[in-house]
Amino acid sequence: MRPTSDRRPDSRGYTLVEMVVTLVVGLISVLVIGALLIIFQAEFQNSRKIQDLQADADVVSYNIKGISEEADSETILDSGRRLEVSRGGGWRRAFYPEGEGLVMEDLQTGSKETLTPMLKTILFTSVEPGLVRVDLVLHTWLKNSERELSNSFDVYLRNRESE
Repeated sequence: MRPTSDRRPDSRGYTLVEMVVTLVVGLISVLVIGALLIIFQAEFQNSRKIQDLQADADVVSYNIKGISEEADSETILDSGRRLEVSRGGGWRRAFYPEGEGLVMEDLQTGSKETLTPMLKTILFTSVEPGLVRVDLVLHTWLKNSERELSNSFDVYLRNRESE
């Protein structure tokens, strides 16, 4: 007697057509997943750039406001593109654009710090003595478009003596 086998005599495995169909379906699945990953990566990068833009706007506003509020005098120069503030001869600072950056300079030591590399425009306007309006536009490039963030705020020089 011959041993019996679980295998049927007409079963020969997978056909070539079945294997090709399986490979094609697998390849399409891998391509779709890869495309989705690329799209999500691009969206993540865009989100990060927008967050960086907002963070830079916060840093710029914080520095201009924080330093200017402690000043007792302000001078707006260069058609509103430069603000110089000082406190009783103790310190002097200037804020102005340089290239695509906004620079804060210590006018006594000459040291400079770039507050943001994303500056598009800035305009300082004297509303009244001791009150300066700052109009700021920052920008960044997303995949195929430019994203802008506008911010406008007033700075009151708390230590300015009334005239």
